[in-house]
Amino acid sequence: MAAVWGTIMWCAYAPAFDGNEVMLSMFGEFLARPLPGDDWVRWLPLGSLDALVALYAERMRSGAQQAGLRLAGLMAETATVLRADARFRPRAEALIAMAEPLLASPWLDHHALPGGAVRQAWLARCPPHLVSATLPEWAPGEHFRHTLYDLVESLAYTASRGMDPRAVAAALLAADVAGVCGVSEPAWAPGSSGTARVVTALYPWMDDEQRQALYLALADPAHPLRGCWPAGGVLPAALLPPDRTTAAALLGSAYATGLAWCALTGTPAPPEGFAVPAAVVQCLIHQRDDPRPQEPRAEHRADLEESGAWLFETSNSDISSLPPL
Repeated sequence: MAAVWGTIMWCAYAPAFDGNEVMLSMFGEFLARPLPGDDWVRWLPLGSLDALVALYAERMRSGAQQAGLRLAGLMAETATVLRADARFRPRAEALIAMAEPLLASPWLDHHALPGGAVRQAWLARCPPHLVSATLPEWAPGEHFRHTLYDLVESLAYTASRGMDPRAVAAALLAADVAGVCGVSEPAWAPGSSGTARVVTALYPWMDDEQRQALYLALADPAHPLRGCWPAGGVLPAALLPPDRTTAAALLGSAYATGLAWCALTGTPAPPEGFAVPAAVVQCLIHQRDDPRPQEPRAEHRADLEESGAWLFETSNSDISSLPPL
């Protein structure tokens, strides 16, 4: 259970799931605490490669090699299923490249077990073209920079409305930083708040123009960039995405950016979500993200389906039949 759950969370680019997502509901009774979020969205933290590696390494070190290899194989199988979804593909392919070779060469990590360097051994197996998917594990600053670029790209539609997507991205970043850390009025006073500490840590990973835009959006309540901030939990009309696909891309990139700057600065991510992604959700809540095909309904098995116990019966060949994310 932990291997499958951890794989799903690690492979997700931005783990914000539909609050009624069937896949998450299946895991509900096995989790130590309720999932954060509400009926609309579950705002989950990015998965940890350390946690996945530990499941495997602990068994290998204790002499339970078959159990360790079984878990590594289950991670690779789950990632193979997730790879079919573009939202999971880059990190899923990276995890497959790290875990799957163990199935053919079980001795690969033996040299790393005594010194606790299994995580480094897995990362070393990741091919160069997939390294960017592992940035959160070893380069949180670069990961933040990449997610901020993704946020700019998801805001490309604002250019046709006379706005600079790069400035808008910085303004939305400021809105989320202020929402988590607070910002004093009438002006942000550098050096006097948690906001200042966070911004100081983010500055080296931003270019001059974006740093300036971030500062102005935080420091001057009257600055036009403040007009990009959500009000009453809703995006301003000028920033409303033109369609569902664009809104979904904005939601993913905004949440990924939020998780990235929190990881970089050591700031706990808010369990209720960041201000900007939560506002974007309002553009999507009445539309399914993954319409289901019309298929004959399987025979109801109350004894298993309602308890979630069927998960224990899932064989290797059954994994591909799990409901889509």
